Order: sequence, then structure tokens, then C-alpha cells
Amino acid sequence: MPAVKRGNNKTPPPDVNRPRSFLVRYTRAFKLSALGATLIVAALMFTLFDIFVITHPHVRTAGHEQNAQQAAMPGHEKGTGENNANEANNNTTNNTVSGTVPAVMQDAANETLNKQDDPNIKLSQAPDPGLSEDTPQGSLPRVGDDGRKPWQVYARPFNTQDKRPRIGIVISDLSLSRLTTDTVLSQLPTNVTVAFDAESPVTAAWCSRARQLGHEVLLQIPMEPFDYPRSDPGTNTLLTTLPNSKNIERLLWSLHQGVGYVGVTTMTGSHFITDTEKLEPVLQEINKRGLLFFDAHIAPHSAVRDLATAMHLPAGVAAGRIDQVLTPAAVDQALSEIEKTVQLSGRAIIVVPPLPMVIDRLKLWIKDLPSRGIALAPISAMVE
Repeated sequence: MPAVKRGNNKTPPPDVNRPRSFLVRYTRAFKLSALGATLIVAALMFTLFDIFVITHPHVRTAGHEQNAQQAAMPGHEKGTGENNANEANNNTTNNTVSGTVPAVMQDAANETLNKQDDPNIKLSQAPDPGLSEDTPQGSLPRVGDDGRKPWQVYARPFNTQDKRPRIGIVISDLSLSRLTTDTVLSQLPTNVTVAFDAESPVTAAWCSRARQLGHEVLLQIPMEPFDYPRSDPGTNTLLTTLPNSKNIERLLWSLHQGVGYVGVTTMTGSHFITDTEKLEPVLQEINKRGLLFFDAHIAPHSAVRDLATAMHLPAGVAAGRIDQVLTPAAVDQALSEIEKTVQLSGRAIIVVPPLPMVIDRLKLWIKDLPSRGIALAPISAMVE
């Protein structure tokens, strides 16, 4: 009887009829390289799409605007008390801007008076054809033939009959970082004013986006700091060593970089704003174009206030800046000090950098302002 063979562990022959993948002909290194290249291309496409959204802000907001337009159409009403209240508040805002304030809204205790963040308030179209002119530098703001001024037309509506102490908040140095700018615009109340750097190539797009969301806008002009040229704000910086005509030329270049702003400011010109001879023609040009000027208090001996008063230029001056020791405790202390100033003087403006920790502390502080009897106001409601 033949012996039975056991323990045969030989691997069965491959199935010659099974289809083979076309990838087997390539080495492992080639496959990994191809995978890496695919991931890089995908990341690049995502980045390009993000840039497209920034430079075409209507893409992200088109759906919201369509809903808002539908809600404003006759017959599109829910009949709720909230909608009626919002409609009354909008009517009040429109009347306030035109100079007539209903008696019922003169009561500062009214809870709907100057809400920090009212999405029903829409800013006017920008640029307004009657408030712009074509120049060799491009389209620039101007006073309308009917006397209208950009700083008033592009302003966020605010009921000036509000008797509460008033604070203005300006977030500086925006448009240089997409993530930071988007966070500020989406997380802070619309009564907060935002300032965009004119040196950024996407400033005009960010100005439009900010106004679509309801924020009032300032344009940051590069001006000479005390430590220039060690600190150089950019190729179009206004300098004390340049003739006035050249500085005006650079100013007009900067003004062309934004749209729909109520005024200009500088976060770098600690030297330039102390030079009366150089600053005066610049402020005159700003005033001629119907804009306001915000002095961010970057120099202790600024000439802005005196010059603005003499030429009747609407101007505001910061009462404080959060730019020293940036710890949560230090930020809270700075906000507490500015609140004391507001309670004593009736109004104050503060400049805040767009740092994540500072923005987080600011959001918490702003939220409680109404309970402490303080109104948050856009910059146009803070100028003198």
C-alpha cells in the first residue's frame, strides 16, 4: 500500500487567469512619488480656490444676500413680533440717517437702540457713482455734486440720540492675513470698525467683504515712522523728506487701493503725523475728498487734532491702544481702564491688534457692554 504524503506546505502556483494591476510594473518608489505629487496638486488647487473666494467675496455671500432680498420683498413676511420689531428698528435707522429721529427712539433705555450687531442694517452701495471720480491713479472718492460726503454715505447707521456713554473699537492691520481677517469679520459685532492696510494687494476685496457683513471700513495709509528706514511700511510710504506733491501722489495711490471706506488712518506714521508742514497738505486732500481721519495715537505729539480743527476735518483720536504686554490679564486690565475712561468722559476710541487671544478677550468684554450701560459705535459716530 503506497505511503500517504503529509505536510505538503508548498505554495500553490499563481492563478495565471487572474488579471494583473497595471501598477505592478512600477517600482514602489515611483508609486510613492506619484502619490506625493497628487497630494501637492490637490493642496495647490484648494489654495487657489481660497484666493478666488477672497477676491470674489460675492461667491460666499451670494446665498445670504438672496435670502435677505427675498425677506425684504413685499408679501414675504412671517408675521412675527420679532420681524415687526426689526422693521421698526430699520425704519428708525433710516430716519436717523436722514436727520429725523422718532420721539419713541429718543429713550436711551430702549433695548433695540443701536444694537451691537444688527444683520438687518445694510450699508449703502460702494462705490457710489456720484461719489467717485476717474483720475490717472484710478477711481478715487470725492464729495458729490449734491454735497454728499463719502464718510457720511458709507457710514454704518447709528442713532446719535443715544445718550449712553459711547465706545468705538478699531481693529488694525487687517487684510495681511486671510485667516485673521476672516475671523475678525465673522466673530466681532458689526459696530466694530475694521482698518485695512493699503499695501495689501487684496485690500479692495476685503473692504467689499467687510461692508457686505455690515462693518464700517478705514483705509490704513503707510506713513513714515520714527525709525525709518529700519522700519519700512512700503514703497508708497509718505515721507517727511519728500516734496508735498510727491506725498499727495502716494496718498492718491493708496486711496485707490480700497473701496467704500469712510476715512483713513495710519498705524506706522509716528514721525510723519508730528510734522505739521508735511501733514497739513495730506489732511487737506483727505478733507477735500469728503473723508474723515482717525488718529490712532501712535505719537504723543501728533499734529492731527489741531490741523483737523482748523480745517473742519472730521477726526477722531484714540484714547488707548492694546499693544503693550499681551497677556490675557493685561488685555483685561487695558479694557477695564478704557471702560473707566468711557464712563468718565462719555466717549472713547480704542485700537486693538488682530491677535487671536486679544480678539477672544475682546469678544467677552464687548458682549457685556450693554448691561453696563455702554453703547458700541462705529468710527463715524465718534468723530468731532
